[in-house]
Amino acid sequence: DIEFSHRIIESGAKVILVPDAVVFHKRRTSLKKFFRQVFNWGVARINLYKIDRKLLEPVHALPALATLVLFLLLCA
Repeated sequence: DIEFSHRIIESGAKVILVPDAVVFHKRRTSLKKFFRQVFNWGVARINLYKIDRKLLEPVHALPALATLVLFLLLCA
């Protein structure tokens, strides 16, 4: 979704906000599945960075950092 949206914006196409849009998120049912999801997001971000460096910002590291902190707290 991010890379597709980036290509649309870069092409100069008009992008609009749909305030009434409904978005569904799949919730992870265990910590293991949650950690796997965050790991996969990190891998995807690296792949996006390889496509275009403008697609990576420092804020994108926050989920991985929060997961690491949670993991360290659980292990302590």
